[in-house]
Amino acid sequence: MNILLINPIIRVWEPPSFPLGLAYIGRALLEAGRHVEVLDINAHRWTPNEVAVKIREGTFDVVGITCMLTEYNQVKWLCSLLKRERPSCTIILGGGLPSVVPELVLQETEADISVVGEGESTVTELADILEKSGDISTVRGIWYKKNGAIFSTPPRAAISSVDSIPFPSWELFPIETYIKRGSVLGFDPPIRRMKLVTSRGCTYHC
Repeated sequence: MNILLINPIIRVWEPPSFPLGLAYIGRALLEAGRHVEVLDINAHRWTPNEVAVKIREGTFDVVGITCMLTEYNQVKWLCSLLKRERPSCTIILGGGLPSVVPELVLQETEADISVVGEGESTVTELADILEKSGDISTVRGIWYKKNGAIFSTPPRAAISSVDSIPFPSWELFPIETYIKRGSVLGFDPPIRRMKLVTSRGCTYHC
């Protein structure tokens, strides 16, 4: 099974920040033996036409898209594009917005599944079941579409040991692009830097 992970543009007026959550998902899938590729729109700032060509020419069975509120319109467009170009692909949404309003994003987009909360265990389990054309209703922590209706499964418990989570899949992303755009100006030579997240989950109280 070939899995494509997509990182949409968060804010067009800001330099891209590394998509740490998506990189954790990538590592979990790689360690489960999956073939994973990344379409990092936020890093490369590809145009809609360029994105469409890459999707048209890609080889994948399942697509995972990270989604925050500021990415909603782009994610909605991506889902429509994917279903038009690859009608048989399964689209999984993860991240902040699907975790907060999982049913709504399925109602308003052409995505198939919303992952609620931490996704490492959920997506690897989903990949196994989708490959075997099994019953995804057995997977905890998701909302999904079936025969035009939307269903949910019981919540998945949080990962109890953060140390059990493998390091992010840095190699799947254009790291130099993130380092270059995160460099501090006014220093000679420039300081190479990236943002570091030292906690699990959102740091705010939205």
